[in-house]
Amino acid sequence: MKNASGHHRDEDRWPLPVLAIPRGLREITWHVVALAAIVAPLTLRAGWFIVILVAGLTWLFELPSKLLFELALRGVIAGVVIGAIVATPGAALVSITRDFDWSAVPDVGVLFSDVLFLVFDLSVALCSVATLIAFDRRSVNRSAVDLRVWQRQQTRRRHLLRRWHRSRTIPEVSS
Repeated sequence: MKNASGHHRDEDRWPLPVLAIPRGLREITWHVVALAAIVAPLTLRAGWFIVILVAGLTWLFELPSKLLFELALRGVIAGVVIGAIVATPGAALVSITRDFDWSAVPDVGVLFSDVLFLVFDLSVALCSVATLIAFDRRSVNRSAVDLRVWQRQQTRRRHLLRRWHRSRTIPEVSS
């Protein structure tokens, strides 16, 4: 359908997904973080399983994204503390980086590396779900927006016409 304001979809049709080019540094950062939140669990061993588990628990208990971020930060701190107690911080870092290499055998204890894998995977999953929950997914009422746009356009046209008439001098007597 085409009307005065351009192409317009019928209201009874299925709405198109809202895909807009990100404007500014803040929106670009949000889009990069949302993409990283989707891709990060793919690189981990049990990433998708834990993300699905965390998403289900988040939906079941209606947890806010702020709480999920706090739990992820506590998981990272717990991993650092476990790494400092059981092994050196360097060994803990090596064990965490081995989580990305699925075929690598941990050079520290198997139990220690498995605990670090679970803590790290859980923290990544919590951050992923919290980021996707916090992502801006608002929708607008098309009729209200159309009305506001129409009123703004009419006001702008009136303003321009008034300015144009004020700037022109109409001769009183024509010759």
